Amino acid sequence: MVVSVSYRVGLDTVKSTVGDLPMVKLTLPGGTPDSHWSAEKQAELGRAFLKTVVALGNRRVKRVHLFLAAPNSVVFRFGQLYDRRNLPEVVVYQYEQGIDPPYPWGVRMPRSDSAAGAIWRTGRQDVQ
Repeated sequence: MVVSVSYRVGLDTVKSTVGDLPMVKLTLPGGTPDSHWSAEKQAELGRAFLKTVVALGNRRVKRVHLFLAAPNSVVFRFGQLYDRRNLPEVVVYQYEQGIDPPYPWGVRMPRSDSAAGAIWRTGRQDVQ
């Protein structure tokens, strides 16, 4: 899942990390560093995110690889909306400019069936 809020997430950089896995894209119209500040825009984007993840879970997707270009306020909102008991596992990736792959690691968020999250090191053999 690719979510572009304050900047565009480069699809080629995502593909260099996860290969040809199917992608779902959410974009905030405007896509500038200050286009996300209104509570209404953040709530709308949060609803779209949750609706999309629920739909993926209903399609039996087991793991969502999340590539998110957004400020902390949006990231926190997404984290508050994410129901770790009923939604697919999520790995949130960290972008590192100038590194190959550009998303060398992520955080696998805790789930109800595991006590803690974990660092997810990328490489074609690791991405599932």
